[in-house]
Amino acid sequence: MSLLMACENQDFKGNEEIPGNNLRVEAEIAASGAHLSRTSTTESGTVTFASGDRIGFYMPEDEQSGAWTFVDEVWTSDKTYSWSDKAQTYNFCAYYPFTASEARTAITMPDLSTQTGTLAGLKTLDFLAARCEASYSTKSGVVSFTGEQSFKHVYAMMVVNLRTNAETKGSVLTDLTLKSEGIVSPHTYHFGMFAEGDGMTLAGGAVGELALSNLETEITTLGIKQYLIVNPLPEMQDVEITIQYTREGQTYTASTKVSAATVQEGNLNKLNILVKKSGLVIEGNTVEDWTENDLGDLSVEENKVS
Repeated sequence: MSLLMACENQDFKGNEEIPGNNLRVEAEIAASGAHLSRTSTTESGTVTFASGDRIGFYMPEDEQSGAWTFVDEVWTSDKTYSWSDKAQTYNFCAYYPFTASEARTAITMPDLSTQTGTLAGLKTLDFLAARCEASYSTKSGVVSFTGEQSFKHVYAMMVVNLRTNAETKGSVLTDLTLKSEGIVSPHTYHFGMFAEGDGMTLAGGAVGELALSNLETEITTLGIKQYLIVNPLPEMQDVEITIQYTREGQTYTASTKVSAATVQEGNLNKLNILVKKSGLVIEGNTVEDWTENDLGDLSVEENKVS
């Protein structure tokens, strides 16, 4: 048996409890050196795991997941896991949020078509995955999903910040639509034999539109934010963003496009859009590794809806 073990089909007798060989887990979510959590996201994305969070966990030989729960700053398992020896190195796999008895080749991912654009709603949508290569001696029996082996965001996040100026003050946002091929298509996640084989699998028909309606939110001069989780997209695509809003009894629509090159796994894309009578102006598009890029300004014409 080689030193580097694959994530499946390993002869790891993890359920044979050997005194003093109990397996423990620790976990964190990291991006660009900052620890992040999907369960209580702030506007900057920086938080920690919350009490009651559960991760799905695969021993090296397991095809079905077990659960670990975060309680009082400690991860506890739904059953006892043990190391079969203290010398061999193995790979362990995990995902978040936990759903029961998931096969490692078809893990259920959240339905992105159900989102409402709120910050609070993100906690039900984000999906995280991790691998950890470890032996018993690596950290005294702890499988540590930390540092370079931390949980990572599989989806991309977009924060659309809309604001008005003196001309468009009083505008009320009613609808927000994002269009791009496969932007919220349903997927499952799979762990392969090695990390290079991990990824998403389309689990239904392609869905190229995310539509939020009946928002009825005044767009202020300071700005209002819509928080969205989307699939990673092909870099050559664009994302078309369309808003519908009312002002002084008249309904308007306006659209603009941004490149999907940065709508990639683990990226947080922040779009600042000014609503002007002459159209929408994208004041900035920064991309954070949940690396910062300014993609410049764009504008489009405002259109009255008859």
